Formats: sequence, C-alpha cells, structure tokens
Amino acid sequence: MSYDDFKMKVADALRNGGKPLTWTEVRTLASLPQTSPNNQWVQRMETDIGLRRRCGPDGIIYWQLSNEPHIADPATPTTKAPSKVRSHRKQSALE
Repeated sequence: MSYDDFKMKVADALRNGGKPLTWTEVRTLASLPQTSPNNQWVQRMETDIGLRRRCGPDGIIYWQLSNEPHIADPATPTTKAPSKVRSHRKQSALE
C-alpha cells in the first residue's frame, strides 16, 4: 500500500468516525492490514491532512483531524463544575 492510499483511508475513517478514534478503530473502519501504523507516515500525515493525536484521560491515544471543529478533544471535560456562589451581605463597621 502506498502512503497516499494509506493517508486517504485514514482521513476518510476519521471524517466518517464522527469522534476521535483509537488506532484500532481507524484500522477497522479503513480496513487497513497494518497492526500498527508506520511512524514516518503518521508524522507526515500531521502536516498533510492535519492529523492530531492526543492522549485521553484514560491513557489511550485518540486520533482526529485538526480541521474538524465539531470533534471535541477527548481530554477536555464536557461538563463544567459549578462556580462558588458568594454572599452579598453587608460588612459591618466592626469587621
């Protein structure tokens, strides 16, 4: 398989996946025979197709395309903790 074929299959899998994917998910969706990706090709795809790899909170590396704004970073929490509510009581002259 050529680099260009590999690159296009990976890009299509990531676009159609709808979320960040693990290498195993990419490999399955793209029907790739490699058990692990070629490191040099992966580095080239960072430039060529905007591939981003992030380590999630679970320690698993997720792949996504940087030009896919609707895909959230798996390491980013989806909910925000509530902020503290401050009391608005008046201070007395003795404080």
